[in-house]
Amino acid sequence: MGTTARLVRQPIRLLIIDRSSAWRRVLAGLLSQSEELRVLALTDPENALPAIHQHRPEVLIWGIDPSDAPSLAALRSVQYLNIPIIAVMSAVEPHQANTLRRQGVVDIFLKPGNFLSADLNALRKELTAKIRAAADSRPGTAGPETAPGVPARPATQTLVRPRPPTTHLLHPTDPIVVAIAASTGGPQSLDRVISALPADLPACVLIVQHMPPGFTASFAERLNRKGQFPVKEAAEGDPVHAGRAYVAAGGFHLVVKRSFPGGPLFLHLDDSPPVNGLRPAANVLFHSLVEQEVERIVAVVMTGMGTDGAEGIQAIKAQGGWVIAQDEETCVIYGMPKAAAATGCVDRIVPLSSIPEEIVKAVQTMRLRERLP
Repeated sequence: MGTTARLVRQPIRLLIIDRSSAWRRVLAGLLSQSEELRVLALTDPENALPAIHQHRPEVLIWGIDPSDAPSLAALRSVQYLNIPIIAVMSAVEPHQANTLRRQGVVDIFLKPGNFLSADLNALRKELTAKIRAAADSRPGTAGPETAPGVPARPATQTLVRPRPPTTHLLHPTDPIVVAIAASTGGPQSLDRVISALPADLPACVLIVQHMPPGFTASFAERLNRKGQFPVKEAAEGDPVHAGRAYVAAGGFHLVVKRSFPGGPLFLHLDDSPPVNGLRPAANVLFHSLVEQEVERIVAVVMTGMGTDGAEGIQAIKAQGGWVIAQDEETCVIYGMPKAAAATGCVDRIVPLSSIPEEIVKAVQTMRLRERLP
């Protein structure tokens, strides 16, 4: 006689997030007693995203106070990671529930008015049931007793929103970034490249041209006048948005940062010491993009003396970026592109006239890839 297939699910992996360390411990104590659940870690909202990347939970248990703006901002930053969130709250109004639903919350667990006199066993059962339903609501997730090929049972949570398309990106709201390095011969070459970029290119272009203070603002203005793509000298706090180009200010390294883990990208003018005699240095920009986990990067190394950019492109390539270098024939000085090519990390070596087309192709490929299942 045959036997019925029965899959036994491993304990559901949980991350507990709360501003209050006391409530984190209370929730961990409540949930750790269930064999169905595994509490991976406890953290506060500001450190939620790094903890998610480290522990890879299946469900987030998030203590939410509607008046805590930083916590709500952190919640918004993780909403596209496709991880169900159960909000733990003292009370909730209908309009607050609707807002939370749009931010990835699939259910709400209300704290008891008096925890000391509450029925802890009943609370544990209630919260465990919500966690089980939340875990089963993940796309492609079968229930604990589901045989292969059988659809998962319907989720029973009170707040269910359509999940966004599955994506491999840790930060799907980040724009594609085109990071360009140039030195000797760069101003004239950049004229030709930037003026040929389409106005609707869905990327942010960051340019490091080795140039002393007092010259980069007028250079950016010149690039802005000649092309369709808007260009300006980078200023402290400028947002990294698609459809914009920024020239690194002379005398400062151009660095990409986030307001908080997982938050939007912005530009920082860094006055730390020159690197190999250069400030700005392309390597500093390239490394900052990798450090901030910008996953869609097109790096371009153009004419110039020295080796700036060669180290940074190796980090970009290791993170899945695309690297373009200018060929020897069209360089004023074949130094930086040569050093880049020697790393073995360059995907395309092309003449100056082909660089705009190669940038557009690379950006379009990244856009297409993000839509694939």
